[in-house]
Amino acid sequence: LLPPFIHPVLGTVFGPADIVSVLTWTVDSSATSATIITTLNAVPDATALPIVEKFKGKGQRKDVNNFLTYGDPDSASTPLPTGTGFFVVQILYGNIVDPENNFRAILNGDDVSGLFSPSPGTKEKVTIPLVEGRNLLKLSVDGIRTDFHTATDTDRLVFKVG
Repeated sequence: LLPPFIHPVLGTVFGPADIVSVLTWTVDSSATSATIITTLNAVPDATALPIVEKFKGKGQRKDVNNFLTYGDPDSASTPLPTGTGFFVVQILYGNIVDPENNFRAILNGDDVSGLFSPSPGTKEKVTIPLVEGRNLLKLSVDGIRTDFHTATDTDRLVFKVG
């Protein structure tokens, strides 16, 4: 047994450092597998979690909707609690063309394309700032359809804070 002492922030602790285990998970009733991450004496790094496609956007034919797909959000509209100041968009890029010149991300009327690093066949997590009320993120990129024609995938993601 380690001797107890009073830590100035934590109160009574045992030994030079308590060991803390933290478990994080996302529950999906239709999932066939899950990833559990355990860390010792630390907070888990959410950026280490894999991105799994949950939402394909809306409004275009199926092959075009595959240019931009999302692990989070999982729908076109996401309600968030009052005071939420940011959201981590998990985005998967499909068969996109020349993203440096034709990818656009507009958040509440401001161009935030520079926050993203689109590249064909890649995934990324991008933190976007949010304000109280309705936040609209419009994303668009060109890609190659299954019939080899070029098309534009445009998605409108709404984040309702409060």
